[in-house]
Amino acid sequence: MRIAFVTEHFYPYTGGISEHTFYLAQSLAREHDVLVFAPLYSGIRYVPLPERPLFRIIRIGKAAFFPANGSLTAFTYTPKTLFRLRDYLKTGFDVVHIQGSVVPTMPLFSAVLNTDAIKVVTYHAHHGKSIGYTLFKPVLQKALSMVHGHIAVSQAAKATIQRHFELKNVHIIPNGVDIKRFTPYGKKVERFADGKFNVLFVGRLEKRKGLKVLLESLKDVEKERIRLIIAGDGPLLKKYEGAAQNLKVDVAFVGKVSPLTLSALYRSADVLVAPSIKGESFGIVLLEAMASGVPVIASSITGYSETLKWGKYGLIFENRNPLDLKNKILYLYNNPDVRKRLSEKGLLYVRSEFSWDRIAERTLEFYMSLAPEKTREAEEFKVLEKP
Repeated sequence: MRIAFVTEHFYPYTGGISEHTFYLAQSLAREHDVLVFAPLYSGIRYVPLPERPLFRIIRIGKAAFFPANGSLTAFTYTPKTLFRLRDYLKTGFDVVHIQGSVVPTMPLFSAVLNTDAIKVVTYHAHHGKSIGYTLFKPVLQKALSMVHGHIAVSQAAKATIQRHFELKNVHIIPNGVDIKRFTPYGKKVERFADGKFNVLFVGRLEKRKGLKVLLESLKDVEKERIRLIIAGDGPLLKKYEGAAQNLKVDVAFVGKVSPLTLSALYRSADVLVAPSIKGESFGIVLLEAMASGVPVIASSITGYSETLKWGKYGLIFENRNPLDLKNKILYLYNNPDVRKRLSEKGLLYVRSEFSWDRIAERTLEFYMSLAPEKTREAEEFKVLEKP
């Protein structure tokens, strides 16, 4: 099978969609011919791919970034870019798989392009109102009606897309995690192996990720006992550095790290805290931590709660409540037996449900289930063509 992924979020621009696209393409490429179409990014520091790709990466156009859903989203649009993409996609693909929202640029163009391929979209976002969806709804609704299959990474993502558009039979296939890369066994970061209780945050330094809540939760904690490690970069770096100093929190800002360093950071942590205040449909960092044998504390937003099965596989604190978060951190600090139990449960949960080979298998089954839909559409088109 020949499969094309079209996305405007890919390495070196890191994030959930980039991770999802890379690992799904990697797993499918072991038995199929896979290409990933993504733009170039100016001003983004180089981050190496997690491993040597088994698929081809074709860069088309340059991405510009705009604020959306409390973060930044990429848009790639020039007529030359779209013509190049059209020429590639008309070379004979069995599946064109769009990753991310169908915005009126490369994803939209891929959805409406008249090819023989089965067209699929995976939705990753969780949010309320959307100015973009409202403004472009007639165009986007028409484009989505030309897609054969719809995937959401969670119930939260499914509810979001169906709130804005009339879509039937949205299939849920979750995010996955590389259980070979993220494992409890391997090197740790030596500088953090000094006996302190390490609280890890992994994410972009922007408001919706909730780092302010985490910093405030550690305000009155003795620095000799608990250290916060922050892995990530973003527009609020200077602000958070100043806040950590004012709150007298023992914190290490390690910046955006390579894939190998990230794996070692997880293994160096005693707990991962995911304090996002909104905009998370799933939470890949939760899977990465659990696969590394690290217990998790997450805010009570829908995407995180769903992934953790509402507290079965991790602790959940009240969203935006630093005192509740502080109590959860101290609870795990004072109860190593609870940490051990959560670690073991999370590890088994992730390995059984979220390996990328399993996610790829389910995705491939979904592709195959759409073949009759594509055949029916072709027959209807032939009937319309008759005089």
